[in-house]
Amino acid sequence: RNFTPLPERNAQGKALDAAAIRGRQFIPRLEREAGHPVRWHLVVFVDGAPCFSGRYASERAALTAWNRFQRQQSKR
Repeated sequence: RNFTPLPERNAQGKALDAAAIRGRQFIPRLEREAGHPVRWHLVVFVDGAPCFSGRYASERAALTAWNRFQRQQSKR
């Protein structure tokens, strides 16, 4: 069989600080999606598994979502 390799995902990442909430470590990953100059993808991992994901029109909107997510987790 011949397999065509998938194109590599070309995304610029932005480092965000992890948050320890109620004894759990939440690690965010924010990437600017290739081909979408104003599109940002936020994925939050806990215990190595994704627990939250969203796409946003701007980096500021994605950072606001990360802050809102942290506040919601703190209230639980």
